[in-house]
Amino acid sequence: MNVYDIIEQLSEFNKKGILSEYEFEDAKSKLLNRKVKKKSTLLLLSIFFGMYGIDRFYLGDIWLGLLKLFTLGGFGVLYIYDIVCIISGDIKTKCVINNQIYNQDKILSIFDEIERNTDLYENGVLNDNEYRKQKNKLINAILEA
Repeated sequence: MNVYDIIEQLSEFNKKGILSEYEFEDAKSKLLNRKVKKKSTLLLLSIFFGMYGIDRFYLGDIWLGLLKLFTLGGFGVLYIYDIVCIISGDIKTKCVINNQIYNQDKILSIFDEIERNTDLYENGVLNDNEYRKQKNKLINAILEA
């Protein structure tokens, strides 16, 4: 799943009236302005400095970076694991690498939850205030994913 797939889904929510035009444009601009990390840079950092966690610091994974730093790449295990995951394209991170977002399952479940909350709102189970709070919380969760 990439950034443009998420924008497309948010656009569908906008067309259905789930998101206002302002909410859609705000989310879209935040998604498009995310810093994109290059896979080639990540791979080089991981190969040459991965034992010290520099690759994880580059991705913003501070705790895993510290773990790798103090254990010399998790005694070599995390070092090798990260290199294999980067090459295979299966590294789990909050970052956008080459416009790909890697926690797709979480984002899809958030989309499902937005639709469930909309159904609850339309059926009168959620009031207007509760619905807006939940919707904003879920949109922010997408942007942070």
